[in-house]
Amino acid sequence: MPRMGGWTPRRVLALVLVASLSLAILAIPQERIEALQRLGYPGIFLLSLAANATIVVPAPAILIVFAMGAHLSPVWLGLAAGSGAALGELSGYLQAIDIFVLPQPDGHLTRSSAFMAAAAHGLAVIAVRNVENQKDFAHGENVWLVDASRAELFAQAFRQLADDAALRARLGENLRALYARKFAWEVAAGPQSLEVRSEQSENLLEPQMNADKRR
Repeated sequence: MPRMGGWTPRRVLALVLVASLSLAILAIPQERIEALQRLGYPGIFLLSLAANATIVVPAPAILIVFAMGAHLSPVWLGLAAGSGAALGELSGYLQAIDIFVLPQPDGHLTRSSAFMAAAAHGLAVIAVRNVENQKDFAHGENVWLVDASRAELFAQAFRQLADDAALRARLGENLRALYARKFAWEVAAGPQSLEVRSEQSENLLEPQMNADKRR
């Protein structure tokens, strides 16, 4: 076996990369560091999530995370940055697929953050049928449903969708449109949604308030 040693191109490239990162960290203005420090661990989490969603160029986030190591606890900093990076990379992986299988038996799609991510990316989703939890969804229109969480049923559905590009595209496009219309963040946190939730809360609290008045 040949002995590996000396200045190979790979080692030179690694050394140049480390030196470049170190110089870039030193070049970050102190006021920028102080501003980032005020964001704390949630800011680091969101920064890592956004940067790693591209997968290809996460370097700017790496620079900032390394720089913040001198100002924040390395343990909590690593947890915040690592969890954000892991979740961010999911976005890139979802871009590379077009069929998403959700095997949870209850079929409660709107409780699954993984399903919501797949919907936002316009993927064809295979899930378990559950009429009570799926009033917003239609089999063959915006999702593909199987009758039970069994491997053979998922395999059959997967083969059917894999062989039919037009069906995959229709499911994905319709699901993305439904997500944008009913489940996207700007809709869920919008003024109309807040008004509905406020009204629901008042309806729930009204009987208790009336009972308190009668006392």
